[in-house]
Amino acid sequence: MASTQRAADHGEYLAYDQAFHRILLEASGNPGFRALSKAVVEALSGRTAHALMPHTANPEAIRLHEEVAGAVRAGDGSRAEAAMRAIVEEADAAVQAMARGEGE
Repeated sequence: MASTQRAADHGEYLAYDQAFHRILLEASGNPGFRALSKAVVEALSGRTAHALMPHTANPEAIRLHEEVAGAVRAGDGSRAEAAMRAIVEEADAAVQAMARGEGE
């Protein structure tokens, strides 16, 4: 994602973002999370398709994705959960701003 963050509203970034979330949800071992995988991938697609994704990704969003990955690698579920919650909050705020015409 970081390598394509300057074109976050394009397909390559979207594919990385979708893969990140799909892999986490499917690898979670939680059937409920696994079942959410397709819905999350579609929500990310919709954000791009409906111009709710800024052209350049928020550096904080990239950092948070890296934080989740690092926490998962370290086996730190609490840290991964906190970072994932922050991703959801950041994404919600960004979508709201784009919908109001305040984004890029």
